[in-house]
Amino acid sequence: MPREKKLSGIPASPGITIGKATIVKSTHTNMEDFAGRVENPEIEVKRFEDAVEGVKNRITTIKESMDSSSPAFSVFDFYQELLEDNSIINICKDKIKEGKTKAEAGIHATITDIIKNYSQSDDRFFLERMQDLKDLTRLLIAELQNEDLDIIGGDEPQIIVAKNLAPSQTALFTRDKVLGFVTDAGGKTSHTAIMAKSLGIPAVVGTRTATLFIKDGDTVIIDGKEGLVIVNPSPPVLRKYKSKKKRYDKITKDLIEQSKLPAVTKDGYKVTLSCNIELAREVKQVKECGGEGIGLYRTEFLFLNRTDVPSEDEQFEIYKMVVEEMNPHPTVIRTIDLGGDKFMFYADTPKELNPFLGWRAIRFCLERTDIFKAQLRAILRASAFGDAKVMFPLVSDIHELRRAKMIVKEVKDELKKRRIKFNREIEVGIMVEVPSTAVLAHLFAKEVDFFSIGTNDLIQYTLAVDRVNERISYLYDPYHPAVLNLIHRVIDSAHKNRIWVGVCGEMAGDPISTLLLVGMGVDELSASPTNIPAVKYAIRSVEFSELREIALKALKMATAILANRSLLSIYYLKALAVKTPILLSVFYSQ
Repeated sequence: MPREKKLSGIPASPGITIGKATIVKSTHTNMEDFAGRVENPEIEVKRFEDAVEGVKNRITTIKESMDSSSPAFSVFDFYQELLEDNSIINICKDKIKEGKTKAEAGIHATITDIIKNYSQSDDRFFLERMQDLKDLTRLLIAELQNEDLDIIGGDEPQIIVAKNLAPSQTALFTRDKVLGFVTDAGGKTSHTAIMAKSLGIPAVVGTRTATLFIKDGDTVIIDGKEGLVIVNPSPPVLRKYKSKKKRYDKITKDLIEQSKLPAVTKDGYKVTLSCNIELAREVKQVKECGGEGIGLYRTEFLFLNRTDVPSEDEQFEIYKMVVEEMNPHPTVIRTIDLGGDKFMFYADTPKELNPFLGWRAIRFCLERTDIFKAQLRAILRASAFGDAKVMFPLVSDIHELRRAKMIVKEVKDELKKRRIKFNREIEVGIMVEVPSTAVLAHLFAKEVDFFSIGTNDLIQYTLAVDRVNERISYLYDPYHPAVLNLIHRVIDSAHKNRIWVGVCGEMAGDPISTLLLVGMGVDELSASPTNIPAVKYAIRSVEFSELREIALKALKMATAILANRSLLSIYYLKALAVKTPILLSVFYSQ
């Protein structure tokens, strides 16, 4: 009997699943097979043109069979744009003609050059998107070689194990065929992670060695919350996880059933639960999970994975659709936060040593006012169709805010002259994610209609810790007294100036953290749609008076003893365990 093996990775999609493994063999073709010169390159050019048309048709077929709300849908839009880009097509043809190479070699060389041009940026977002370019290469070469790309055989649902999974491989996956994903590569924002969340199946990515230790037919357990993969579990371990899975599935069902109820504590304190989205198609998920609006619409994803700037009209149509769909609930539209870990193919963005502290977000917008104004016009036009709000990211200085507001006024005046309808009283707010803004929140509160606290960046900037650096990740502590007191300061400043305040970072999606935030008096929490049911259950299970008492105690702590949640866990386990047995069984059961 094979020995049990445990693998650790990055938790990409929560849940527990148990099943048989199917190993996805690498489809990488040895380019040496296509080395050497050809006598008639025109034949190879014709083969290339036929392959392009074949892949276009394949992508069209795939998209027709997909739910348009799938995150992979936009990736295939990107593929189609590249295949329609004559400059790229002509470069590939020239490489084939001038080098007298086979079509396969010309395609590989062209995409390799594109990747090289951008991979020097150390940009994590682009490094993950490089897989999309490699996938397009794989599709074209497979078309030339008449390869069958179907990777799922048999009738039984399977656990897919691969070095990495490309959009064209996962696009046709369904919940009745796939139990979960395990990959060697990838991160929380990788395509595999996004796809797993979309399908609602467990996934662990970034294991590095899964394909070395897992064989076809092995029994595999995936714990998507803990980032744990167990290969060939012993009978006791298998029984334990079957029991955990049964309990988890029941809890999930119960949480979803009550998700349509309002987020009100037992003593009547109401909190608005909104959702964070990146794509317009995610509005469907917002409604299904019981979200009461969109607290953060990350619009920069409209600008990525394409070769041109989206026009004002294109943006308007998308924003209008989202705002109309969510009406009468609010939609907070954040202006583009480009730079840091996200950049455009077509933007002249210089390489920076510290991109997260560099030319990004509002700094980018205030310099590229052409892009900024076009987006603001689109947002304002969309505000005529529902409750849209504007939010600026990474504001660190009061003068940045005033300049941004001045540009909003200019755009409003322009639309008035053109007699274009928009909400003239549209609310304007800022992300509070920089310590300087939190410290001066009492001044910023006089100039905006709302705050949204971005805890992810606020924590890393306050504690001077890179949240994706594994070596120092233990220092990234949402419960550090400095972080908690800054958050409380922002909430207090907002309420003293009679504006509302929300939280849209990862803390807003963690049921234990959110209880602390509610105790501090936050008005709104905005999280991933998948997190809303558990957060809502937590809020409905307790009394605000208890949360207030716990929050006040936490704010008085002088050390980072809360780093491992020990004190906070004791508070909840002792004071609230009886009242939230289902919630706690999810987060504390072993």
